Formats: sequence, C-alpha cells, structure tokens
Amino acid sequence: MSYISAVPVWKSTYRMVFPREANGNAILQGWAVVDNTVGADWDNVQLSLVAGAPQSFIQPLSQPIYTNRPEVPISIARQTMPETHEATQSVAVSPEMVNGSLAAQAAAPRPMAKALSGASGMLGGVGSNYGGGVYRATDALQPGAVSATAFDDYFEYAITQPVTIHKNESAMVPILQENLPAEHVTLWSDESAMPLRAVWLENKSKLTLDAGSFSLFENGEFAGEGLLDPIHPGEKRLLSYAVDQAVKVHRGAGSDTRTLHHIAMHQGILVQTTEEITESNYTVTNAADEARTVIVEHTRRPNSKLDSEPAPAETTATAYRFRVAAEPHQSADLHVTERTPLFETVRIDPGEDRTEFLAAISKYTPALEEKLRPLIDAETSLNDLNQKIDQAEQNEKTLSDDEARARDNITALKGNEAAKRFVDELNHTEDQIQAARKDRADLEKQRDAARANVESLIAKLSFDTDLDVKVQ
Repeated sequence: MSYISAVPVWKSTYRMVFPREANGNAILQGWAVVDNTVGADWDNVQLSLVAGAPQSFIQPLSQPIYTNRPEVPISIARQTMPETHEATQSVAVSPEMVNGSLAAQAAAPRPMAKALSGASGMLGGVGSNYGGGVYRATDALQPGAVSATAFDDYFEYAITQPVTIHKNESAMVPILQENLPAEHVTLWSDESAMPLRAVWLENKSKLTLDAGSFSLFENGEFAGEGLLDPIHPGEKRLLSYAVDQAVKVHRGAGSDTRTLHHIAMHQGILVQTTEEITESNYTVTNAADEARTVIVEHTRRPNSKLDSEPAPAETTATAYRFRVAAEPHQSADLHVTERTPLFETVRIDPGEDRTEFLAAISKYTPALEEKLRPLIDAETSLNDLNQKIDQAEQNEKTLSDDEARARDNITALKGNEAAKRFVDELNHTEDQIQAARKDRADLEKQRDAARANVESLIAKLSFDTDLDVKVQ
C-alpha cells in the first residue's frame, strides 16, 4: 500500500562539539525533525528527506472562471497557404536502450517517504517488514546509515534503516555525523554593534548541510547557538554563535584623496579620468587571556581594487574579510587601501554656461590654458550678451507696463484737460519702446554670431592630456 499526504516541513538542527584537545576539527551532528500528522502510524517505513526551495502555491481550479472573448471578423482579403515546419533534432534511440530503460524501471524500488523543505511539504510512506523505531537525539550514526543524493537543485538524505513514527508524534532522525575542519574566530563588521564569536566551518563531507539551527559545545559546556544557511560540499562558511565581550574593534578616521590622471575632449564631450584613493584604519584590541583571530569585514566599494597588505583571507559579494591576529591583552592594527577609478563626462554646449568649469580645468597646466583660453573667452562674451539681452527684455517689459498705464489714464480722463499730459507721456514711452526693441534686435544678432563662434571652437577643439594632479 502507498499513500501521499500533506505534512509539515521537516526541520534541520545540528550540534557542533569541539574536543577538549583542540585539533582543528569539530564533530558536527545533524538531525531532521519529522512530524507525523497524517492520522496513521508509520511503521517501519523507508524514510527519505529532500531539501530545496521548490515553488509551491494553491490555485482554485475547481471554481468556474469565464472570460470575455473578443469578436474577430472573418478575413476574406487574403488566403492562407499550407506550410511545413522543421522537425526538432532528436537523438536516435536503439531497441537495446529502450529495453534497458524498461528493465531498470521494473527493477527500481518503490518510492521512499519524502519531505520537501519549503512552504509546504508532501510525505509519502511505504510499508516494510523490517524492524526499526524512533531515533533518539543521542543515537550515533553508523557508516552507511544515511546516503546523500543530489538532483537538480535539491539534495536528499536517505535513511537506510526503516523508521517508525506514530501518528501525532515527532521524531529526531539523525542524518549527519562528520568530523569537519572548524576554526574559532571573532567576526566584526560595520553592520554589527558587537564582535561575534564564530566558527569558520569547512564542509569537506559529501553531504549538503540543510539550513537550520545549531548548538555549539566546548569542553562539554554549552557555548552558544546560531543559524546556518545551506552549505554544499566544499563550501566554507562563517557561523556566529555568541558575543565576544573581550574584543573591541575601532575604525579610525579614514582619508579620501583624488588624483586627476587624464583629460580628453572630442566633439564637445570632455572626459576626466580620476583615481580615488580611500584609506581605512582599524584597531583591534584583545582583552582576553588567550590570543584571538579576528575577521574584520571591510565593505567593498564598487569597481575598487585593493592596494594594501595583507590580502583578504576571503572575499564576498559585498565585503573583504581580513584576518587579524590579536595577542592576549594587546592591540593590532589593520590598514586597508582601495583605488577606485572615476570617470566624469561633461558636455560642452553653447546652451549651458561652462565658463567656470573650463577655467578651473585650464589652471592644471599651461598647455591646457593655451588650448582652452579661446573657448573660455568666447563663452564669456556669449554670457555677457545673454545678460544684456535679459536686461533689454526686462526694460521692454517695464516700458510696456508704463504704456498700458498711460493708455488707461487717457481713457479714464477722456475729454479732460489733464489727459493731454498722459498723451505726451504715451508718445515718449512708445519712442523708448521702439529704441529698446532695436537695441535688443542688435544684441540678438551679436549673440547669434557669438554662439556660432563658440560652436565652431567646440567642434575644432580636440585633445588628450595626461596629468597627475590632486583635486578636491
């Protein structure tokens, strides 16, 4: 008989035990917590635990859903012609391959009980005549007690001995016992308020460690607990488990300097290549009676390169990890230098005032001053004309307002002797407006000529200059 039923996900939990005599290794024991909620006993079932992150969801397939269908007219303007499509490339299969595959399927064992680690789980069971029972947390694993299999992005722990879990009960099934390299360190980063005691664990086993909690024991005493993400064979991972109250890490005031290395301008595009040098200083203080290995996490800057010693012990996507040895009641310093190339692109265009920017660049070398001076002078003249045109437009607006006010007064005093004064004022204002318009027109012609001159100078200006200038 076989069955399938929804059950809670199984959970992983571990215990890491360090021997009294340090040898660079720790015993890692792992258990899977399995819950039987199907309402029936699992007597002597073959149990297999599968972990991964499958997509899972609920969709109301039983509910009728209606959609509006668009009305499409029948096409009679063009006729469709039959066509052929290329066949998919396939691998030729021989009769021997087919027979071998069928034989393998016939000889394959029945599915074992499985649980998926994710949002939901399915567990199926198969009866067995083998003896067995619930594993206790203290049961030691024997060689061959668990086999591991990887497929796609999942991994499986197959328990070789049958398991019994009664209905509405839970069991801790041992899935792992390995002697793995483990190093005690202290981990510090900008994101953590306090340094943390951690273990640098290297998974040299053939098993994938599923995500879960762990407890750590030293000299037979509980030392702390923490969480771990999945660790595949060959991976090395930092696992923190307690606060290190004896270690203090101080990040001193750093310095940022920029050096301009290259300036180029072609077709009105000016590009500055600058190198930013960032220096960071750390002081690690160890107040403990024993030496500490402190891992300092230094946040990586985008596109930066390290230019200091020592090299990081490990590099992650967001940080460099430096190893610092701190002797008992001593301090140790760490200096980190990073070089980051910066590229600034500026478009030089007559429509935007770049006079101050170009003047600042021209001060770097006499050669740049000589090349940029004609353009700077031309842009200065263009800016002066733009300011004069703005003043002329403002003057015209003021005269127009005076003209409108005089016309209103003439209308209000129509037939009155006092209206004559406003008529004279109106005539004088109109003469001023005509003169202002002529002046503005002359200024606009000068501006157009100045703009054409600037555009010509920009088009002709082309250079590449190497520099070594410190900038703000």
